[in-house]
Amino acid sequence: MRKRSRLLLIIILSVAFTALVGCSSGGSSASGGSSTDSAQTGEEARSVLAGTISGITDGVFTVTDQDGIPYDFPYEGETPEGLQDASEGDYVKVIYTGDLSETDGFDGEVVSVEIQ
Repeated sequence: MRKRSRLLLIIILSVAFTALVGCSSGGSSASGGSSTDSAQTGEEARSVLAGTISGITDGVFTVTDQDGIPYDFPYEGETPEGLQDASEGDYVKVIYTGDLSETDGFDGEVVSVEIQ
């Protein structure tokens, strides 16, 4: 009976050690990933919306995607890079940070507007 207990204890400890080493190495590889690098440098993830400019007014421009859904991009202060060269009807790529939603609007910052 004592032999079985000892064998069972060794098996349990081996499994626990393997799990601990596995979790430890998983954590270290994640810390070297790009998402951590972006967080350390203060950069946010960037997204892209391609579509046609359907309106430009002071402080906001609208881009309609290929599905016909319009998205408003409000901005404060300086005009986003590239927007000054764009006009209604231009097909553009909007590079932005934050969240863009058809229903909730835009919560982020426009990085640039590129005419395609």
